[in-house]
Amino acid sequence: MEKTVYINSIGFMKISENSIIDKEEFDILDTTRIHPENYVLAKKIAKDALDDEKDEINECVLKIMKSPEKLEDLDLDDYADHLA
Repeated sequence: MEKTVYINSIGFMKISENSIIDKEEFDILDTTRIHPENYVLAKKIAKDALDDEKDEINECVLKIMKSPEKLEDLDLDDYADHLA
């Protein structure tokens, strides 16, 4: 697959955790429809939503995936302005 085709199509692909052979390079966000270019932002949002400095980023993402209602506490418009 050429690079441009891959970049344009990766957001429509969803990878099953069971199909991953190399678990060390596995990112939990690979099981979502989030484009890899946005992984850093998705992880930052998860970490900030929990407001917990102790947890690792991947743990924060897992917690948010299990309890997405925790994102409701974020004012996403204000958050986007802050990040800009």
